[in-house]
Amino acid sequence: MRSGFPCRVLRGCSLAAFLCVTAAGCARHPRATAQAPAQTAYGGESAVGGVITVSVENHNWSDVVVSLVRNGHTHRLGTVTGASNAVLRFPAYYGEASAPLQLMAHPIGDPTVFRSERFVVMPGQQVTWTLENRLVRSSLAIY
Repeated sequence: MRSGFPCRVLRGCSLAAFLCVTAAGCARHPRATAQAPAQTAYGGESAVGGVITVSVENHNWSDVVVSLVRNGHTHRLGTVTGASNAVLRFPAYYGEASAPLQLMAHPIGDPTVFRSERFVVMPGQQVTWTLENRLVRSSLAIY
């Protein structure tokens, strides 16, 4: 008569374990009461000295991936839709120590990559990069 007993116990234990895991996954995490640390380096204020903004005017028909080259390393800043404008950000400490920076534009679906001239930027300055339909005619301004 007890032939179904082990199956019922196993089924009951499995159901209990499933409910515990599900309940733990739905639990809320407590909110920090102290002032939250600064946002990520690309989204707002960084932990060290803020951000530098890059205003990109894309007159090109293609969507363009914009990256920053610093000390030989490439850091993706974002994508700018074709024939539109975008404001991208990077941490201000990237511009410290007068290290030359360079912007790089890679049109999606095109094997070519365009690089701006090298520049130095300080916190508080703004970079404006105008990408023309022919990328070699693009211009860079720092204010």
